[in-house]
Amino acid sequence: MYLLNRSLKLRIRVAAIKARNKKILTGARALMNAKQRSISLIGLLISALFLWIALRNTNLSDIGLAFRSAKLVFALPLLAALFGFYWLRAVRWRQLLAPWIEVAAARLFPPLIIGYGVNVIFPLQLGELARSYVTAERLKVKMAPVVTSVVLERIFDFMIIIAILAVALMLEKDLPQLFWHTGIVLLAGVAVLSFLSILYVTKT
Repeated sequence: MYLLNRSLKLRIRVAAIKARNKKILTGARALMNAKQRSISLIGLLISALFLWIALRNTNLSDIGLAFRSAKLVFALPLLAALFGFYWLRAVRWRQLLAPWIEVAAARLFPPLIIGYGVNVIFPLQLGELARSYVTAERLKVKMAPVVTSVVLERIFDFMIIIAILAVALMLEKDLPQLFWHTGIVLLAGVAVLSFLSILYVTKT
């Protein structure tokens, strides 16, 4: 009888702890959702403000006339090129995720487009967080490796831009010699960072 009462008390205590933890988790999720809604609202307001600043001295009828006179047939090759560009980015993202998650590029393509769409609407590169969240939910994995792959992707993008800048400085003949040396230093820095990044991804 004593053991039965003790077992019953233990079950009641465990049930109470589970209920309390569930309540805490529900509250935390509600707070997180409220913060996300606040951030989204602030982003929309900032985007609307800058859109108003960009269009306040613009005649909207002129914009409509420009759209009506545009030859939309030339947009088809552009759309095809954009599709190829984003598809290649999805393939690259798959390679960056490979040390943690094996996934096809086709499954990464929709979250990638969602991320770029959010970046168009909201400031502060919130699209990167959006695509990380969508990818983690879609693949049922933790956020950490997805966010790490996005950070690595941004680092590679930055290094590519720096490398292009370095080559441009080295090829420009009319600039002082200092710019040529600066290009050499930048290119060497990009090479070292690329090696370290690849080494990190390989050993992770």
